[in-house]
Amino acid sequence: MSARPLANERLTAQAPERPNVEAVLVRHRRLVSRFIRKRGVTADDVEDLTQETLVRAYQHFDGFWGGSPSTWLCTIARNVVADHHRRQRRTVVPLDSVPEYMLVELAPGAGEAELLASIIEDLPVPLRRLLYLRYVEGRSHLEVAALLKCSPGAARTRTYRALGALRALARRD
Repeated sequence: MSARPLANERLTAQAPERPNVEAVLVRHRRLVSRFIRKRGVTADDVEDLTQETLVRAYQHFDGFWGGSPSTWLCTIARNVVADHHRRQRRTVVPLDSVPEYMLVELAPGAGEAELLASIIEDLPVPLRRLLYLRYVEGRSHLEVAALLKCSPGAARTRTYRALGALRALARRD
């Protein structure tokens, strides 16, 4: 009777050899950089996002199952770019940093505070309260949600709509 190999011995004998992680990352660095550059990222951020992609790939190389390393790296790069764009959208500009000339164009002769106060006064009370909680008191969406007795997602949506109403009123005046 011949000795048959155990199931796990057969699998290890058939499994392909895993590539060296450093060699894969060095070989595909230009590809990742080009991929990121084509995704609407500024030239200053391309190198940083390329590096972030390669660091993530290095940290999670154990999760790479084989196949095409370029596809795997481009997937990581796509996620890194999406995170970058998401962070860019969240940039909050304080109202006091808006140059006065921009507000004067909306209503000549009015100061920043008077103009903003008059526009906010035209908003419905719930929207005014929401903007006050979020931007004057500096509360998070979670805190605003607790005060308004709604979900954090609803608080974000209401904040977005309140800012849209504020912009519409500013354009009208």
